[in-house]
Amino acid sequence: VARLSVEGPSPPMSRMEPEELVQLAWSFARLRFKPGDEWQQAFERHALRGAFRFNLLQISKTFFAFSRLPQPIGPELWLALQRRVRELTVRGNDLTASLFTNMAKMRRPADPVLVKELAGILARDMGSVCRSKDTMAASNFLWACAQMPCGVQLSGEQWVQIDEAFLETGFLASMRNQELCMSLWAFARMGRLPSPELLGEFEVRTLDNAASFNITDLATLTHAYATLGHAPSREALQALERGVVQQGHDCSPRQVANVLWAWAKLGHQPKSKSLEVLAERALSTLDSFSGQNLSNTLWAFASLKRAPSEAFLEAFDVAAVRELTRASAQAHANIMWSYARLGVRPSAELMDLSDEIMTVKIRTYTPLNVAHVVWAYAKMCHCPDIPLLEACEGALEQKCHKFNARDFSNTLWGLRKMEYRLDFRLLRAVEGAFLEVLGGATDQDIALVMWSFARHDFAMAQPSVDLLVAAATKQLAEQFDLKSFTHIFFATGRMGRACDEFYFRFETECLETMPGVDLETAIKLLYSCSLHGLCPSDHVLGMCESSILEGLPAMDYRRLMGLQKSVIDLELPGDSELVRRIEARLAKLHTDSERGAVGASEVALAAGDIDESLLSVDYV
Repeated sequence: VARLSVEGPSPPMSRMEPEELVQLAWSFARLRFKPGDEWQQAFERHALRGAFRFNLLQISKTFFAFSRLPQPIGPELWLALQRRVRELTVRGNDLTASLFTNMAKMRRPADPVLVKELAGILARDMGSVCRSKDTMAASNFLWACAQMPCGVQLSGEQWVQIDEAFLETGFLASMRNQELCMSLWAFARMGRLPSPELLGEFEVRTLDNAASFNITDLATLTHAYATLGHAPSREALQALERGVVQQGHDCSPRQVANVLWAWAKLGHQPKSKSLEVLAERALSTLDSFSGQNLSNTLWAFASLKRAPSEAFLEAFDVAAVRELTRASAQAHANIMWSYARLGVRPSAELMDLSDEIMTVKIRTYTPLNVAHVVWAYAKMCHCPDIPLLEACEGALEQKCHKFNARDFSNTLWGLRKMEYRLDFRLLRAVEGAFLEVLGGATDQDIALVMWSFARHDFAMAQPSVDLLVAAATKQLAEQFDLKSFTHIFFATGRMGRACDEFYFRFETECLETMPGVDLETAIKLLYSCSLHGLCPSDHVLGMCESSILEGLPAMDYRRLMGLQKSVIDLELPGDSELVRRIEARLAKLHTDSERGAVGASEVALAAGDIDESLLSVDYV
């Protein structure tokens, strides 16, 4: 039929009326038959000549037909049919909804004025659609709004109209499962959180229909709730989880990844059995996972703090090597971040590939992507080759004013942790850029940035330090974090900048009320006090002494020599137990070194040949 319709000097297609021409194309599409490029070109030529005679139904059918043909509609016919739609009198009815849906299926940017006009008409008349119980028209409209390539920006008033239409008519109760899930997905895709009342209705329908949902419905609903950033009740999440477990063997790779991602995003800790089912399904289908699926899956395990099995991680590593070159920058960054969060080091092959990809493609990496990879590398104690480190420095320089506070803190901390030193000119630029985003910084961000500058032996300007310390003080006053406090105290001392008021405030308000501190914190506090030339209170000094004395027998030369320098700078009494015990321990290590019981490097330390960098405090 396709061949005969275009054959001869006067092919039958050239004599067809618009209704016949469209019906032929629509029938091929319904039969999922591909008539070929020659037939499609002939159809477009003849349709373009008669486009001014098409009615709305014929235009809608044409859009539907081209949504299933292998080649996209030609630009001339696409524009001609859109012009024809605007010429016709359009009213809100099921035909308009069908036209709008089929336009979205074309996946081509449409006239924004026409899209806005059609969306406005359908939103306005949603009440009548709901009263007529035309569930397909309503769900298709929402789906089309979410899928329209150029985007549909509904006004707040139009969203209220849709919300009220759904609520006043009890419309959700009439929807089939697919329509219900599609509607909530559309709200999520457009970033529009329904009213609390409508969310309540969605949850009621979720609980009522949970047993009859298929795996696509379950995955769509779970993912929609996570995308909305709204967690339904525990009962609803458990009902969806039970359904996923029962039908987990039917999950596609994308559904596995989406469900796991949604659970992690919602902060929902699934049962061990549920994770096992999805992990097993993922393991059996990893060959079909895309880079994004791999990224979402591992990110979910890392965010849930639930490590998958050794067999899964081995298979995942192989799949990641296969897909990483095709994966997006975000997927690559999330995979590395997830490995670091899980405390698992990928294979050497995957790490080498990761280095190579990022070095070549770093221009496509956002500040967040760069920060995630750098942080992950540092956390996994992986030091890449110099070209990648220089590329990261270049990205930081080029996109400096696009980094947010967390991006800065993770990137600076990671690079310095990998013993890479940034150019001082760049550090000065970063100092100014970080102050611009200081309003969005946490005390941890401030502490890590200041620590990084200090470890670069770069002194921030005193006005910058004052601003950073003031911002951190405000946050620490609300919720004190000992690690952030110690970072900032060390950094200011290392940079030779004053922060006496900062220290004494929190010593009085927080440190004095603590029963004790761990060994690392005790050493850091004493060392930082020595840098500032401040003597801690008796209580703080007592806490530090108690913790250090307990850990003293296991300390090596480096730690002991650093402690000895600190107690000398603090001018602690020579007869204090801490001073005597440190000296005794050093003397014993000297004796052991003469007997060959310690290494040459430690002997050098004992002889006083101490690298000043060894006395710096290394924070994780």
